[in-house]
Amino acid sequence: RDGGSYWNNYGKNKQWYFANGEYKIDGSHALVIQTSLDIDASLPADLSDNVYAYSRASFDYLVEKIVYDVQAPVEPRSGPTCLELQTGDCDEVSNAWMSLLRVKEIPTWYEFGLLMNLQKNTWEGHAWANVMLPLSATWCADRGITLDSCFIEGEVDVVNARWLFHTPTAITDWIEEPDPTGSMISSAYSGWSF
Repeated sequence: RDGGSYWNNYGKNKQWYFANGEYKIDGSHALVIQTSLDIDASLPADLSDNVYAYSRASFDYLVEKIVYDVQAPVEPRSGPTCLELQTGDCDEVSNAWMSLLRVKEIPTWYEFGLLMNLQKNTWEGHAWANVMLPLSATWCADRGITLDSCFIEGEVDVVNARWLFHTPTAITDWIEEPDPTGSMISSAYSGWSF
């Protein structure tokens, strides 16, 4: 969809954002691939090729399996490490979810900002993911929508169990732009202040 721009910029790269000797998003890692196969096996047969169903099942899997780590290291863990340890903070769990989606070449990218901690009444740094999901070809055709433009972009905040929802208590500071070098992501991480 969209002339393949989302896939070219984000989906086709199974490994993304190389920092400190590893890819933070890694859809080619053995543990990520095995987890992806397990998630696939949990889907009904008629949804086995459904991008939405797989993306949502991956989200549900992580919401159930990953424990939030309040003592997460400053340097973010990779998606595979988050899966292995079954713990992580916001960007690490996002790395895990995006790794699972990159196995299937589903376009995903970072978003950073602030989230209101309602218990402390303070703003805190936060990270989450975005995804491009194609709508059903039949649904698009029935409404006269050109297939190339028939998709949604949505925010996914796994650690807060927010699926395709931007909460009013979150402020976006930076949304990833296509950059295979990862320098923009590194700059966003290192230059992040709030």
